[in-house]
Amino acid sequence: MTSGLVTAGGGGGGKVMSLRLQYYVVLGGVAAVVLLACLRYTPTAAAVAAVGYGFWGNGDGASLAAAGAAATTVGGTGTSAAATTGGGGAGGGRSPSRVVIFNFGDSNSDTGGMAAAMGLNIALPEGRTYFRRPTGRISDGRLVIDFICESLNTPHLSPYLKSLGSDFSNGVNFAIGGSTATPGGSTFSLDALYGHGGRKFWVHGTGALGCLPQKLSIPRDDDSDLDGNGCLKTYNAAAREFNAQLGAACRRLRQRMADAAVVFTDVYAAKYDLVANHTLHGIERPLMACCGNGGPPYNYNHFKMCMSAEMELCDMGARFASWDGVHYTEAANAIVAARVLTGEYSTPPVRFASLVNSTAVPNDG
Repeated sequence: MTSGLVTAGGGGGGKVMSLRLQYYVVLGGVAAVVLLACLRYTPTAAAVAAVGYGFWGNGDGASLAAAGAAATTVGGTGTSAAATTGGGGAGGGRSPSRVVIFNFGDSNSDTGGMAAAMGLNIALPEGRTYFRRPTGRISDGRLVIDFICESLNTPHLSPYLKSLGSDFSNGVNFAIGGSTATPGGSTFSLDALYGHGGRKFWVHGTGALGCLPQKLSIPRDDDSDLDGNGCLKTYNAAAREFNAQLGAACRRLRQRMADAAVVFTDVYAAKYDLVANHTLHGIERPLMACCGNGGPPYNYNHFKMCMSAEMELCDMGARFASWDGVHYTEAANAIVAARVLTGEYSTPPVRFASLVNSTAVPNDG
């Protein structure tokens, strides 16, 4: 594989290109965290009054499942999603199990919401690998949330702001570039997910911020803050501390919401490994943006970013970890998703599929 860069031709753009540039400037400062929450559909009021939610085995879990099940996920710098398992069928038969997903997050799991809201005409090379066309995802292809959907055999999520061509039969994506996860400060905060019956939450922490080309390209006096893999130690220390506090907050939530499953997934290790062991993953340039400006070592220029008239783009077959200096490539997202789904980075240690399909998850960790 080659990893050369080609400079995009000059051409056109005027007002549209200006909008695109503003779009990316805004997305460059998006919050580092997205919550991934896994919910079950709210049973009928009568069912709740009769048996309660009983999710942890303290009540009638079977009754809850019969009332109807669903799963929702809210994700962080990686993704956010929700899934629901269908109930039984009529006439003694059983309808095929289906998953309904509700995703909450920022641009890392936005499947086109911001583009739809702003009326942006995003062009190639966005979406060039898997979709072969731009879809509003800030990547060359699929996001972690897309791989999560595929692991559950359900279609990719449509953004809730896209009125044309959307299919909400398997859920909806509420992720919007630049959104936050502050509880109580948004219509879609966790306490509103919980108040409407959400009982399974999959919460993602933040990744290795000090390894992002966006951060590494900031001028510095010397390289004393770089670790052995070329990442900024200060930013990564802040990311690890953030995750520690988020994990502690999830433990407190498990105590307060005794009838809910709150799973914290620390994606820092999985994302740092993309850099530390990049050769094992077949990644050629772990600290360099595939689409950006400036060439090696980081190919990131805050004023000439991906999608600008002067972008420098890596070859189609090259495997980079970073797409535009902030967001990840499909190759990197696939690796992170595969590891996250195993549950090895989660507390309690539970596989995502198990959380979606079960009616009882250990309330520990």
